Amino acid sequence: MFDQAIEHYKEALKIRRELAEIDENFKPKLADALNNLANAYYAEGLLDQSMEYYREALKVRRELAEVDENFKPKLANTLSNLGSVCRSMELFDQSIEHYTEATNIRRKLAEADESFKPKLADAFDNLANAYYGKGSLDQAIEHYNEALKIRRELFETVENVNIRFTKSLILLGITLGMRGREEDKVRSKKLQTEAKAMLKDSIVIGSPQYPDLVTLERILDSLVGDN
Repeated sequence: MFDQAIEHYKEALKIRRELAEIDENFKPKLADALNNLANAYYAEGLLDQSMEYYREALKVRRELAEVDENFKPKLANTLSNLGSVCRSMELFDQSIEHYTEATNIRRKLAEADESFKPKLADAFDNLANAYYGKGSLDQAIEHYNEALKIRRELFETVENVNIRFTKSLILLGITLGMRGREEDKVRSKKLQTEAKAMLKDSIVIGSPQYPDLVTLERILDSLVGDN
């Protein structure tokens, strides 16, 4: 099934590459085809192949965004995807570089249009995850804080952000618990209490991500003690 999907993506890419060589108006579709193929490889854990096509998609989308700022959101998406591949390969410095650029783009987009705020929160989470993987807890905490701040605002004004808000509470609590300063322990405990309340929320309980959230919450319990 996977091989067949890859072949279809490759065929679509071949056609779009040929069209883009004739007419540059097909470049956005070429970038989409490259990104789709990279996504498919990434889903199967074929990281080298995934990185190859994300990098090519990034090159095309960067060229498009230099001419038309409407391509900035997709440029940020590709940077984020490439950051995720690098993080999976434990290339944390490269991951941080790509995530940082994605975050900067999404920050500017969110300043102009608040509908981009959820993507900005995701960008801060990604950057925090990369710093966490590298063992740079101070920077991870800084960016988890930024993500939580946005998600708290969204939780008060926008529906269906319960799950991501809950995850932000737990991830920040875990990282503070791992750093282990006295003030970290106090705040981590408060985040734990808030997370436990959110885990009783019907939307959170009904989410496919609920088991993963419970697992993360148990890690937090192990660091700060169960209530």
